[in-house]
Parts: sequence; structure tokens; C-alpha cells
Amino acid sequence: MSVAARAAMFGGQDAAKPLAPVGGGGAPGSGGGKSGDYHTLKLDEHTKRPQAVTCVAVNKDGTRFAFSPSNNEVHIVAWDGAAFSPVAVLREHDQRVTALDWAPESNMLVSCSQDRNAYVWKEVGGVWKPSLVHLRLNRAATYCKWSHSEKKFAVCAGDKSVAVCYYEAEEDWWISKVVDGFESTVLTAAWDQSDTVLAAGSSDGTVRLFTAALKSVDNKPAQLFGPDVSFKKMGVPFCEVRTDAWVNDVCFSPSGDTLAYVTHDSRIHFLTVVHGAPPDPSSVQSVRCSGLPHHRLLFVEDDKVIAAGHDLNPTAYVRRGGVWSEGGKLDDSKAGKASVSAGASARSAAFKKFEMSSTQGTEGGAVASAVATRHQNCISDLATCVAWGAPNKCRQVVSVGLDGRLCMWDLSVEAAMAALKL
Repeated sequence: MSVAARAAMFGGQDAAKPLAPVGGGGAPGSGGGKSGDYHTLKLDEHTKRPQAVTCVAVNKDGTRFAFSPSNNEVHIVAWDGAAFSPVAVLREHDQRVTALDWAPESNMLVSCSQDRNAYVWKEVGGVWKPSLVHLRLNRAATYCKWSHSEKKFAVCAGDKSVAVCYYEAEEDWWISKVVDGFESTVLTAAWDQSDTVLAAGSSDGTVRLFTAALKSVDNKPAQLFGPDVSFKKMGVPFCEVRTDAWVNDVCFSPSGDTLAYVTHDSRIHFLTVVHGAPPDPSSVQSVRCSGLPHHRLLFVEDDKVIAAGHDLNPTAYVRRGGVWSEGGKLDDSKAGKASVSAGASARSAAFKKFEMSSTQGTEGGAVASAVATRHQNCISDLATCVAWGAPNKCRQVVSVGLDGRLCMWDLSVEAAMAALKL
């Protein structure tokens, strides 16, 4: 990937300080490996195979990571620039943890689970203590997201609702107000810059924007979208965009002028948001993905988005002249083959033989070789942090997947996109 391509994609920004490489197949703390290798976060105690990772979050300075190995546990690990080391394992949930989000300033971690509960975790004297959130859900919680002020957060659920949660000092716990009206499971949510508007995506194929100002938490909200949109009552929808597929993720741009969302029909969409009037659904730009559907997306700049999912390879989308298009892939075949080789050296040949004997991408039961990407299964989550330039000039992101791997992507190095092909 050429220097010219990097400059074309990321505006010639200064390169981030390179992180030390991580190991190709070891448990946390193993270290070592070549640049671009993956890191296996947790191995199953019995089979010694990598455990799928469903979600990840990073603290403000990028020195601690939280992840869940597709069970009821939340693992906190420390990153020193060379290796991971375990810090704590949080086991308050009863069923699989579905989402995590780390508030950068307050250092509070919120987790939600299929057990219909959410907890706000705070480190006190080196011990992580949970605070229960009164959600009033009767189905699994699917996603959680802090507001920018860190005074409230949203929890999506399978009971066709979103809970907006805030701290009640008198009772010393977190309580919620529920917004319903969806026709199916709510899968994702995102806050705009004012924290008074919440966007939510559902498996009913809709993206809805509704008012989310709370009198006890927020200052008097401005009339962002004209006199017809009142913020006096929480949970009032004022914009609905219909799609032809599940909405897997939504995200506002750093300036708030664009709402991006990915759908399960291998498309990414961009809704223009202009203050003064409600967003116009007819202004949506849709881009057909070159691969399989994306599961998560993340703005790295106002005009650049990273999306990843079932294609196993993070993809960049860029805006030029007001038009969005696919910019290229973060992972190329060389990096993928290198990570495959690194993984092979960390396991016995016999074990690797059985691991590689899958029928993915083959017909008639033929044995398939490892795919030429660092991730070997669906990418389940993306994350970044303030220390890496978020939200305006993000230089680095991390991805985790159902293959149990964590990959660090230095955008100043990895993003040799196919920008020159556009």
C-alpha cells in the first residue's frame, strides 16, 4: 500500500506512534509476533481453542481493554504497548454479555446482557464494583451506549424498546425511562452531539430518531430541528427511515451532520442531518458493499467511516464532494497470510489440521484453507479511544471477532485504501 494512497485517504495526517506487535495465538500477556499479527484474548479451558469475543471497549488512554468471551463474564485486561495482562474478571451477569461501553472521563464501564440486566462498573481502590440499573425489560438487552456527557446511557432490548438510563442520587442507583413503538428487536443506538437526540436501529428495518432530553439531567435543549420538534417530552419520534433489512448499527459523525447505518442486505447508508428542520429520509445515500454485510461501524473523521462484520475485513468509506463511496479494505492478503502463518507456529500441526478442516466457502465438503485475512470469522465489534484521536482524528481502532482474535489497526499505516482506484 503506497504512501500516496494513505495520503489520499487520510489527508496526509501525522502517523500515530506505532504500537508494539501482539502475539499470534497466545493468551493475554504472551506478546511477541510480527507487526500486523492478531492476539487471541482467551482460550477455552478444555479444548484450548480460542473463545469467540462478542464485544470490546477501551478506556480513555488505551491502556485497558474490556471484552466478553461470549459468556456471562467481562474481562478487564491491561495493555502496556507490548502485551496484555489480566486485571479482573467481572461475573455479575447470569447470561451472555451482549455489549460494553467505556465512559472516557468518568472511567465507568456499562455492560448489558441477555439476562435483561445492565450494570455500571466503577473501579474503587483497585476493585470493580457494580451498580444495578433498573431497566424493566422482559427480553434480552442487546446494546448499550453512553451519552457524550456520561450522565446517561441507552440500552436496547429485544422487547422492541430502548431504555434511557440515568443516575438517581437519592436512591443511589440507575433508573430508566423506556421508549417503545418499534415492531421488532432494537439492535443499536447512537447519541447526537447534544445528547438530546437518540437514533435507534431495529430488526424491523427502520432507523428512528427521537427526543431524549431528561429534565433532571440535561439543560434546556435548543430547538435543533425547528419549532415542530418539541423536546418537552422524552421519547417522541420525529424522523423514521425505512430500509429493506435489519439495521445492525448506527453512528453519528463527530460534527453530527451525518447519521450512518449499516443494514443486513450488504449496504451502508448515510442520512444528512441539518439543524433547523427534521432530517429528510429522501436525502439518504446508500452504498452497496463489495462484500458481506457489516455488523459495526465507527466514524474516524467527519468524512471517513470504518465498517466491519461478516466480510472479515474492515472497510473504509469516504465522502468526496458530498458523495459517499467505498474507499478500500484495511486488511490485504499479505497481512492476512502473515497472521495465518503466525497462528500455525503457535499450535501443533495436528491441532491445526482439524481446525482448518472446515467447509466454509467450499462445496461438497471440500477442505478449505484459512482465509487470507487476520480475522477468520465475523468481526463482532469495533472500538477506539481518546488517546488514539477519537472522535475527530482517529488514528487507530481495534476489532474483535468470533474467531477470538483482537486486531489493532493503525490507520496511518494500514489504510492504504483503494482510493486511487476511485
